[in-house]
Amino acid sequence: MFEDLLNNDEKYLLNRLISNDVIFTNDNYKLKFLRLDISDFKGNVTFKNTDLKCGIYFHKCTFYGDLKFEGVQIDDFGNILHEPYESIIFEDCKFYGEVIFSHNTTILRDLIFRSGCTFYKRITVINILVKEGSLYIEDCIFNNIIDIQRSNFSSMLSITNTKVSLIVRIVSVKSNSINFTGANDFQRGRIELCQVENGIIFNDGIFNGDWEINACGTRKQGVTLFSSQFKTSLMVNYQLNTVYSWKLGAFYIRECSFGNGMFVSGKNEELTSDKTIIDSIDIKLSTSMKGEINFQDLDVAKIKLSGVNTGCNIVFRNIDINQFEINTLTNSSGLILSYINKSNSEWLDPQDSVKKIDSLFKIYESNLGKAHFHGMNLSNFREVIVSGSLISEISVSLMEWFTIDVLNKTSLNEHEKFYRKSLQENNEKLTFHKKRYFQRAIENKKDIFRQLKIIYQKQSDNPKALYFQRNEMCLHKEILDLERNVNIGDWLIFWSNKYSNDFGQNWIKAVIGLLTMSFLCYLPIAILTSPNLDQSRFMSSCSDLMDNVSAVLSFNQLKQWFVLLNPAHRIGDLFDSSQQNISTLIYMIDFLSRIIVAYFVFQLVSAFRKYNK
Repeated sequence: MFEDLLNNDEKYLLNRLISNDVIFTNDNYKLKFLRLDISDFKGNVTFKNTDLKCGIYFHKCTFYGDLKFEGVQIDDFGNILHEPYESIIFEDCKFYGEVIFSHNTTILRDLIFRSGCTFYKRITVINILVKEGSLYIEDCIFNNIIDIQRSNFSSMLSITNTKVSLIVRIVSVKSNSINFTGANDFQRGRIELCQVENGIIFNDGIFNGDWEINACGTRKQGVTLFSSQFKTSLMVNYQLNTVYSWKLGAFYIRECSFGNGMFVSGKNEELTSDKTIIDSIDIKLSTSMKGEINFQDLDVAKIKLSGVNTGCNIVFRNIDINQFEINTLTNSSGLILSYINKSNSEWLDPQDSVKKIDSLFKIYESNLGKAHFHGMNLSNFREVIVSGSLISEISVSLMEWFTIDVLNKTSLNEHEKFYRKSLQENNEKLTFHKKRYFQRAIENKKDIFRQLKIIYQKQSDNPKALYFQRNEMCLHKEILDLERNVNIGDWLIFWSNKYSNDFGQNWIKAVIGLLTMSFLCYLPIAILTSPNLDQSRFMSSCSDLMDNVSAVLSFNQLKQWFVLLNPAHRIGDLFDSSQQNISTLIYMIDFLSRIIVAYFVFQLVSAFRKYNK
């Protein structure tokens, strides 16, 4: 064998049997390139500090001992391989001993295991550098461990269509990306302390054991999960930001199932309330997705939920969020939002580093089903949009809701502006359409408060239900304002209820209205009946005016006001002595005062009974 490798030409060797241990060094290896086909190595094979020039290719070779690459160097390339981008290739080989790459091995281009390579013991890749390529493992079988540590791959680390019977361990690796694609069949796995420029990708495959991603980071993407089956669990844990600056910045999840769940846990900084900061979480649910997906202790720029949820339990717990969008989601399984608050971090537009992104909470064209909202604070979001959605089946607790002005603010303002502008253009058809759009926007907003009212009525929380009922009635009044000309009766009813007791919820307004209107009814009666009033000099001078006002407001005269406060009084109670001749005008004023006072007494009683309705 050694004699075959002494010249400097490329070598193609076929059907070789090497029975002894072989150590290749620069002293006995002079080839620019070596290819071995259908050869057996009975002993250990070691490449020790060897310059392999353009690389080496093993095809259908069997290694019965250990195969080691220690301090190997490959700095050249050419078209002598199948592709000019491959430096070391193993194709359809069998490894009965360990396979080890170590001792600062430096490879120019790709390191590849493919086409049925079978490993009966562990493969260890530790402290190697691939300058311009990747580590590819494709269509292989591992009966032991894949252990990759402290290595740098300029392109990617990719495992495709491969079966691993034990653990996959990837620790302290730097790479452009880490990809698990195709029909992989793995057991347990751990990815830890890795810096991955463009993210970690799970695309298809079955993961039978627990998988952990600990303290890893990316610059651009994050974790992409597509059509993968995790039979037990996937756990993602973050490190303290002060210790480890990189982070997994995004999660993109599609068509996956989790037996025991996916758990993403941020890290609260010690002695502060700061959470792990990430850019986005994008989950599109489907009927094929199963299991729990749980995110907690994070500060997120944007969360987006969409799709059809029939088998997942989605949990967001203790999350600070700048923009939360639930878009065209149909939820018939579990959705729990617990302790969601507006983010205090400053989020800037990626396209414009000066422009700040405003906070938003949005539910659009969605059916939340029996979702649970707990301990959420929606009052601090700059805008809340809830449109075309069914939320009446959700359960809530310890909620702090948005105000009526914040809900759908931008949309309503735009529709109102267009409607007001159309009124100035004298175009009846345009005005009609703009009015309809504006009215529908108000009706949508009203319906949201109606659904929130129903939610609290179901939970027997009358104070909250009444709060949302008041907002619902206020919005219905706005709708009637637009239809005042065709529905004047209903408009008057809602107008009076709005300003007399806030639709049965404000007794102070009723008291003020009762005192004010009864006093206004008292004044003409006092003027007509006061014996101390000099009507011949009613306002001839300031002193006369003051005297007459004093007469009307005298203690004895004010008795009539208190009598008027009783709508069931006798008209004779207005006078100190029996009066034979009471003018028709006084009868009319008294009759009017009885109606007005009775109305406000009823409104007062109605407001006091708001919790017992």
